[in-house]
Amino acid sequence: MQKLTLFRRMPGHLRREAIEGYLFIMPWLLGLIAFVIGPIVASFYLSFTDYEIVRAPTFTGLRNFEQLINDRLFWQALRVSSIYVFTSVPLGLVLSFAVALLMNQNVRFIGLWRTVYYIPTLVPVIASTMLWLWIFNPEFGLLNMILAQVGIDGPLWLGHSRWALPSLILMSLWTVGAPMLIYLAGLQGIPTDLYEAA
Repeated sequence: MQKLTLFRRMPGHLRREAIEGYLFIMPWLLGLIAFVIGPIVASFYLSFTDYEIVRAPTFTGLRNFEQLINDRLFWQALRVSSIYVFTSVPLGLVLSFAVALLMNQNVRFIGLWRTVYYIPTLVPVIASTMLWLWIFNPEFGLLNMILAQVGIDGPLWLGHSRWALPSLILMSLWTVGAPMLIYLAGLQGIPTDLYEAA
């Protein structure tokens, strides 16, 4: 109520500017409600029901969660997902920070190196997935061809329980260029006097 009163007391040009601002963010807000908040609320509601597309949902209470807790595959999926997250995220952050430190140096062709490290983030997901499938292909993949040159039989990278998770973690490091750019911007904002003082 107080905000509405403040809005009414604003001078005309400021009020018009505020309305224009809200109109500019309206498509984003509608998208947020339709594609993020709406599905979250619907999923929360449907998690307490027995739902099939062809009939109306019937309320089941906590039975779905009870089945989930007693499902052995749920705990395995949770363990694998946790390993993936707690490995790939820190590795990605450390690697992107290390690359940003290297890119913060004054060396020749630094613009080229920054571009080379950032380009993989611009590659569409489907194209990069096809590239990784080729690299990890057990028969004619790049990685197994390199291993064959030194006399090592390459494994089924994505088809073996031992190698699938490390392969996916390696694939997640493909896009370290985006956080590297953020770190680099932060590092370049630090005055050189501070480096000299240290």
